[in-house]
Amino acid sequence: MGLCVENSKEQSNQLLDHVLEAVWILNRDGSFAYANRLASGFFGFPLDELKKYKMFDFFSAENLHFFQQIYKRVFEGQEQQFDIPMIIADETQHVLHLRIIPFYQDHLIVGSMHYAMDITQQRATEKALDLSRERYQQLISDKTEFHLRLTPEGHAAFVNYEQIPELNQTREEILGKHFHELLPVENHSMIDQIIRSLTPENPSQTLQLHINFPFGSGEYMWTIQAIYSKHDDDSELIEYQVTGRNVTNRQPSPLSDQDRVKSMAVQTIRSLARTIEKKDPYTYGHQIRVADLAVEIAKEMNLTIDQIETVYYGSIIHDIGKIFIPSDILNRPGRLSDVEFTLIKTHPQIGYDILKEIELPWNIANMILEHHEHLDGTGYPNGLKAGDIMLESRILSVADVVESISSHRPYRPEKGIERSLREIEENQGTHYDAEVVGVCLKLFKEKAYDFTHFNTCILDPGMMI
Repeated sequence: MGLCVENSKEQSNQLLDHVLEAVWILNRDGSFAYANRLASGFFGFPLDELKKYKMFDFFSAENLHFFQQIYKRVFEGQEQQFDIPMIIADETQHVLHLRIIPFYQDHLIVGSMHYAMDITQQRATEKALDLSRERYQQLISDKTEFHLRLTPEGHAAFVNYEQIPELNQTREEILGKHFHELLPVENHSMIDQIIRSLTPENPSQTLQLHINFPFGSGEYMWTIQAIYSKHDDDSELIEYQVTGRNVTNRQPSPLSDQDRVKSMAVQTIRSLARTIEKKDPYTYGHQIRVADLAVEIAKEMNLTIDQIETVYYGSIIHDIGKIFIPSDILNRPGRLSDVEFTLIKTHPQIGYDILKEIELPWNIANMILEHHEHLDGTGYPNGLKAGDIMLESRILSVADVVESISSHRPYRPEKGIERSLREIEENQGTHYDAEVVGVCLKLFKEKAYDFTHFNTCILDPGMMI
């Protein structure tokens, strides 16, 4: 017929290169006339190279006859729409939703226009969820067991109870939380180890665990199952399903006096942290990330549970004194005046004054007072030296400076983790405890610790680590 799609500039110019679908146009002989950016990436060639190929070059032998029939209908004027597995540029099989329509020029069909969307992940997820749907319905109606679904990152996406008595939390309060927030710290290591051991070949484990929840304790039988989607030889984790049952055959025991004091203390700290959140969200987020790093350092140093709790609860409100610092000074861009910086330096003392009269099971008032002290006496507010500074304060000091330097602030851009680690390394033994610095460096350099999770997730400070 002598007509070629690539000569139709008016039609080709209507195609946008930034649409969310892969779009390409074929001449009637199957050669490429146009391909947008996504289509070029899909086939693995720029348009100039792609024009050397024909569409049938990309079909597997088992799909060749199918596509011949499809194009026969297209050139008879019929639009075709279907899902098809294809090998794309990364040499893996993907499932495409493909729409092919006749391409007209001067009332004659001279080629075909293609719109393609990669639905591989969608299909895999739908398949896995379909397999689990019946199980989910059972979970919703079964109130004899505690059922939890976790995202691959460990956050609660489903819980079958409207309220968990042992946590004294409602479903709305639980959803979105990381499972570490729902379990005491002494249970973290074992659960983490089990989760890391789950594989597509061995996706579930059952164990019995004694748990000291804030509002009740007991022996619990737990089953943890990893749910995977599978396509080709690859498996992708979709979620975890957790089932728990109290096997002590008794109601949660009443709180002991010690547990009651601790529970009230947690509620107090939660209230203080929420006060900071409303005053200054940057300070609140900073404290959360500092607390997480400080706890990881304390764990690595094999501190006791009481010490780890002290580190956590002191860190989560260590800047409480800043609620009395004007916001325009806290968030002001540029360098502060000497008077303004002197005012900022009062926040450890203010924090101490707030907490010293509150009955708490942890010595966090002194920890907050000391978190800007240096081993050589050059810190503030009291110029303490090494032997006078609590170990928990030294841990908080290192975690605080690492997060502060590495993160963005309203008054300056982030300086990066390398700069913050260099700060503690250069000043270990003078400003910062050498052992704490060594552990912190190990976490970042050998164990790949980072703050990423806590930049996007606000933790509840009432969690029992």
